[in-house]
Amino acid sequence: FTGGRLDKAKDRDSTDYEDIALNNKNSRFVSGATGKHFNFGGVDYKFADKITGSYHFAQLDDVYRQHFLGLVAARPMGPGT
Repeated sequence: FTGGRLDKAKDRDSTDYEDIALNNKNSRFVSGATGKHFNFGGVDYKFADKITGSYHFAQLDDVYRQHFLGLVAARPMGPGT
C-alpha cells in the first residue's frame, strides 16, 4: 500500500513553503490553479509469481484527478523473460 497527503511545497532554491499548484510553463492551464492539499494512494498486488496488478489514485482538490490501473505479466522468451 502507498498513500499520503501533501499540504505545502518548497523549491530547492527557496526558503518558504507555498500552496501546491499545477506546473504551467507551457500556459495550457489557468494560471494560479492551486490546491490546499494533494492526496495520493495506491496498491500493488501480486496475483501469481509472474502477474502483478496495480491501482493508484491522485487528487489535487478540484484541480486535478487521475486514476491508474496497471497489469504486468512476465513470460519466458528464449533465455530471458
